Amino acid sequence: MVRVVMTGERSFLFMIWNLALAFVPYAISGYLTESGRVLSKMKSVMLIAGWLLFVPNSFYLLTDLFHLSKFGDVPQWFDLLLLLSFALSGMLLGIVSLRRVEVYVEKWRGSSFTIPFVIGVMFLNALGVYLGRYLRFNSWDVFMQPVSLFQELAHLILNPLDNALEWGMVCSYTAFMALTYLTIRKLAESFYSSAKKQSS
Repeated sequence: MVRVVMTGERSFLFMIWNLALAFVPYAISGYLTESGRVLSKMKSVMLIAGWLLFVPNSFYLLTDLFHLSKFGDVPQWFDLLLLLSFALSGMLLGIVSLRRVEVYVEKWRGSSFTIPFVIGVMFLNALGVYLGRYLRFNSWDVFMQPVSLFQELAHLILNPLDNALEWGMVCSYTAFMALTYLTIRKLAESFYSSAKKQSS
């Protein structure tokens, strides 16, 4: 709002919509793991599938940093702070929602399944970010444009050498997001353990 008042332009208002989409997987994971709620296996699977469909929107906000310098009518430091605030908010929403779902899935499959689960989710996140940023697909296009989406995915998968840069982006983002998540999870566990020892 400050930027709008300063410039009279609505350049970054789309960020509000992007952040709202990042809240969707956060809300789904909250419903899924709410204390005392008992869900059937079928309903759990459907909720997790819906969560997987929308969770890339949380990490997608990182790529909105590409817009830095695109609208050069305010100091660059201001836009950097603006974009970072949205990007970090989206990423934190994604991390919290992933942790919730990870704990929920762990009850089904055990702790040995969590690392492959996290890496698999982050791979799908990275793929979703690529599809959204470069091919301009949205989460709901799974239902609205399934043929076009399938064709693009088929081309990407069946022609890996022709899409080396695309796969480079997907793999790099997978590694970055997975390492970021696992590092934050480890730090949180360490802080919790230290606080528990001090209180006992």
